Amino acid sequence: MKYGGLVAEVRWVYYTAATLGRWTLEGDVFSGRVVAADAYRLQQRPLTVRIPKQGRPWEWPIADVAIVGDHLTGHVTVTDQVPV
Repeated sequence: MKYGGLVAEVRWVYYTAATLGRWTLEGDVFSGRVVAADAYRLQQRPLTVRIPKQGRPWEWPIADVAIVGDHLTGHVTVTDQVPV
């Protein structure tokens, strides 16, 4: 399955480490366009990716985060079933 959207965040605890524009989730690979980032917070662990949705947001752990130019990629551990 492939999912996508227009807004997401990478978070460290409750701090925003990166704000993302257009994003995709395909399998366990998450990628998105970086709008703003905090280098210090992106180096901290654990990180999560948070996707706002009506009702309860999707939020999963993300590892192996890399930023090249304005493109972020990482591997997520999807702990809940993704709604269709």
